[in-house]
Amino acid sequence: MDKKHHNLPPNNQIGLLIQCILVFFVIVYIIISAFESVFLIPTQIITSLLMFVMAYNNHKIFKSKGMTYAYLITGIIILLIVIGGLLK
Repeated sequence: MDKKHHNLPPNNQIGLLIQCILVFFVIVYIIISAFESVFLIPTQIITSLLMFVMAYNNHKIFKSKGMTYAYLITGIIILLIVIGGLLK
């Protein structure tokens, strides 16, 4: 097993922890929003935050520039959808 990422600096460990927590909440909110449509906007906001955290982790830890931009663009698009939905 590759032990490359076992000795990460604390800020990178916190970034991965936040990503895991957000993934958990996204899954929970997707399940809840399937039954209650009121939770769709919080689900989109948490998903947008997850995309930004994934972009940060991807840039700092995994050094994959292509996916970093994909996560950033996806996060921005989801955030714009939320803002557009709130302004209606």
